[in-house]
Amino acid sequence: MNRFLRKTADRSARDLTKEYTLRTVGSPFTVQIQEGLSHQREHRLHMAEPIYEKVLATDPENPDALFLLSTVRLGHKEYDEAVSLLQRLTSAHPEYAEAWSNLGSALTGAGKPEEAMDAFHRALDLNPSLSDTHYHLAQLYASLKEWMNAAQYFRKAVGFDPSHAQAYTELAKCHYKLGEFEEAMSACHSALMINKNYVPAYNVLGKSLAALGQISHAEETFRTAIRLDPRHAEAYANMGRVFLDLGKPAQALEACIQATQLDDNLASAHCNRGEALRRLGRLDEAMQSLQRAIYADDSIAEAHNGLGLVYLDSSMVEEAVKCFTRAIEIKPGYRKASSNIVHALSCSAIAGPEAVKNAAENWSRSYAFSEFGAAARPTQIRRLGFLIGRVEETPEGYWLEALLAGRHPGRCEVFVYSNDASKGGHQERIRNLCTHLRSLVGVDDLTATAIIQEDKIDCLVDLTGHGSGGRLGAIVNHAAPMQVTVPTALTTSGVGAMDAFVADSQYLPSGSDDWFTEKVLRLPRTIFGFVQPEVETPLSVPPVSKGEPFTFGSFCRTRKLNKQVIETWAEILRQTPGSRLMMKSRTLASGSLRRQYLAWFKAMDIDTDRIVFRQNTTRVAHYASFNQVDLCLDSFPATGMMTTLESLWMGVPVVTMAQDSFTSGPVRSILNAVGHQDWICQNVEDYIASAVRWTHSVEGLEKMRSALRKQVILSPICDTTELFRDFVDVLEDQL
Repeated sequence: MNRFLRKTADRSARDLTKEYTLRTVGSPFTVQIQEGLSHQREHRLHMAEPIYEKVLATDPENPDALFLLSTVRLGHKEYDEAVSLLQRLTSAHPEYAEAWSNLGSALTGAGKPEEAMDAFHRALDLNPSLSDTHYHLAQLYASLKEWMNAAQYFRKAVGFDPSHAQAYTELAKCHYKLGEFEEAMSACHSALMINKNYVPAYNVLGKSLAALGQISHAEETFRTAIRLDPRHAEAYANMGRVFLDLGKPAQALEACIQATQLDDNLASAHCNRGEALRRLGRLDEAMQSLQRAIYADDSIAEAHNGLGLVYLDSSMVEEAVKCFTRAIEIKPGYRKASSNIVHALSCSAIAGPEAVKNAAENWSRSYAFSEFGAAARPTQIRRLGFLIGRVEETPEGYWLEALLAGRHPGRCEVFVYSNDASKGGHQERIRNLCTHLRSLVGVDDLTATAIIQEDKIDCLVDLTGHGSGGRLGAIVNHAAPMQVTVPTALTTSGVGAMDAFVADSQYLPSGSDDWFTEKVLRLPRTIFGFVQPEVETPLSVPPVSKGEPFTFGSFCRTRKLNKQVIETWAEILRQTPGSRLMMKSRTLASGSLRRQYLAWFKAMDIDTDRIVFRQNTTRVAHYASFNQVDLCLDSFPATGMMTTLESLWMGVPVVTMAQDSFTSGPVRSILNAVGHQDWICQNVEDYIASAVRWTHSVEGLEKMRSALRKQVILSPICDTTELFRDFVDVLEDQL
């Protein structure tokens, strides 16, 4: 490096010459050493360096010249040269604690952590009050992800130097990594007491607040960090994470774009950006962002997990499972990724119920540990609890709304425990239907368990299972004396503490009990309920009646689609010349996914102009989209749940095929309840033939369009009072 340019070396590092006193006062070189030290303290390293080198040329073992020149080398990150100088110094002066400390720093920079650790400990044996040595040793432990050891030495660093704001902040980071969020906040506050404008402390404080569920305070804290330092990339990235927690992916994307513009190598920014894009349905860009995160830091498990979700939304289940598995390899104990494997297999066209059950049991073997036992069961259900991950516009949210709409206030009190940080109309409707709505956002499983136990819940119903936002940890801890799950959780939990899976005989036909680790309970009616949507959408005549081409429709999530489904739909289109297919899903904003589906259709000799893609927009537009199709084609083996109910409400028949799987039950239960079990096909040939027959029955479609909503209203589906009564009765029968 040019000696003149060296004077611009990093000034942000702590001054290694702070309070330095010469060890060779009165020697022939004292004047030269003092002159070099003056230059160094004024950051004129290009002038100090030659002075030290000249002294060493005459006196090779001069301790002051060796020490001070080594600090210059450290400042320039010339670690090997610094190590050489400091090894000479410690060899000649083994009692020189500060030299051992700097040797530890040099060895750390040279990539020799074990030798560095020995040097730091040697320094502290000689002088335990060296604050910077405690600090650098703590940094070394932190780099090795030994968070408890790191926290121990950061605490010692601030004990000897209470003005060390950076050490307090690093201590906060250790507490955060250990899940000790309140302790992290306390350390951040100590740092800010020293320096109220210290941005890194605000950044860790915001992350801790978010982890504790104080999302609005976290957002305010990150905004403060950005106001103090508009170029602090990590604060923008963390702000993006907060927006994701609030269910605001568009705002999250904006924050993460700002972060990546400031620091293109910040893996967390690319990771959060990828998740925001995935939630917006822009899978191509999401994949690029997540791959960029992995390129920047291959050890970021969240990026591999996010990439797995992108693959899952892209109908690539095997690739998704590989990514989830990789995330677990990087971060053992990553329960979310392990749950995603369970969910992915439930969408697979190849993996059957046994594979899903095995994956759920693997999750249980890895994570279902608890010191708590089940309490004695009550004789009556006076307090019924519901544990839900995401509420806003989710199947579990709509199912819960329908169930509670039929609640008789005198039957029992209802407590809902939500893990959804977003504040929307759906959650407000749930609040109005239950006795108490409590938030579990940001609390750990033990705290969640304590909250539920404090409410003295007699039976806890888990609606989410391994899905997004699920809190199976509370189930593992026996939060209630009786614990059950329902079809909105999609699969068996695999958890021994889960007592039962509650469905109905159509959802779970004879022989399906072996798919579950829980006892299977069956209602005498359909497990599903439906309440009139919050949006008012008038019915329209079928498009074919208006002279338009016969239009098939698919409104299911793309993760439920597979090549066999697309090929089956292609055969239907081939047998009905002039017809078209409208596919609607949030993830169809992805160009590569659309091209993949079009390629599959083209391979079956279907012109691509017969395929129409739509993305999800508002609820009003969603319901209006059903007026643009004549017949809905269901996916398989994973069938529709809410989309089936919505289709029937809008007067659109559904052709489906119920196979032996966890995710085929909803459509069997729903269609039997409305008296249209004849729409359920047993094989692909019947499925194709049934869809083709509808194209020759325009009059039947017109009659169905006007009659189907009334059939739904008069069916058990809309008898939510009976649903709630029978549901609680079945639970009490087990007491």
